[in-house]
Amino acid sequence: MDIGCGLGHFLNELRKLGYINIHGIDISDESVEACKAKGIFITKIDTIEKFAENSLIKYDFITMSHVLEHIEKINIIDTLITIKSYLLAESGSFVVMVPNAQSVTGAYWMYEDFTHTTLFTSGSIYYVLKSAGFQKISF
Repeated sequence: MDIGCGLGHFLNELRKLGYINIHGIDISDESVEACKAKGIFITKIDTIEKFAENSLIKYDFITMSHVLEHIEKINIIDTLITIKSYLLAESGSFVVMVPNAQSVTGAYWMYEDFTHTTLFTSGSIYYVLKSAGFQKISF
């Protein structure tokens, strides 16, 4: 499962490697159409929470690349709890990627995209993941 799969590049690469049970979700109509054109299984969503609470499937591997920084700060931990509780299999892995606020270009990433609401340091991403109940956290 790729949360916020965009145009499906990552899922397409997984498919080339032989993975067949791949699924993306995104809020963008453009992304959904692009994925469908590539034959990628994608679901158009309004919110992660609404999708997760109605999902009958738990995933062994979930990625979330450059999505978390778009979620309002007050909702981040609850969103992660929802992913862990409703979407991630008990022994599953969750990989999250966010811009690094500690990098030389940290300020650039905050203001490059007007929809960014939060940036993360290694400490803050650790904090939100731990607060959401994730146990094995590594960088």
